[in-house]
Amino acid sequence: MIENKRTQKAETLVELVNEVFRLNTLIQANGDRMVHPLGLTSALWHVLAAVREAPLHMSQIARNRGLTRQSVRRNAKILEKKGFIEFIDNPDHKRANLASLTPKGREILKKVEEVETLMSNETEKHFKIHELKDAIHVLKRFSEHLETLIQGE
Repeated sequence: MIENKRTQKAETLVELVNEVFRLNTLIQANGDRMVHPLGLTSALWHVLAAVREAPLHMSQIARNRGLTRQSVRRNAKILEKKGFIEFIDNPDHKRANLASLTPKGREILKKVEEVETLMSNETEKHFKIHELKDAIHVLKRFSEHLETLIQGE
């Protein structure tokens, strides 16, 4: 049997991945805490924010946000029932309607962004700008590398 040992750098990479998993869980829990008073969850917020700039179909939202189409569709239906989005005709595809913000959706998204601003302004005090920029740089490079691996399959 061939012994396969990780290098020290590879061990550090695994530690980074584990911290990203942990951070993702904490971001979602904190997001749920922040938007719960507004009748939302992090998952609903994720889909709502995806259509902030322009109407999109479920596949576009899923692809852009790294979600499954099924979860996007389920959350979009909840947002529709709450009156935050509506489905409109897609001129490019008869069956793939577009999710579009309603005025009520724009109003709730503005409230969410106010809460998010308060939280991010409080949290940023714990970091130096160069630390945040370095973290962004590393995570983007890591994402790009993983995307090339996935696309190569």
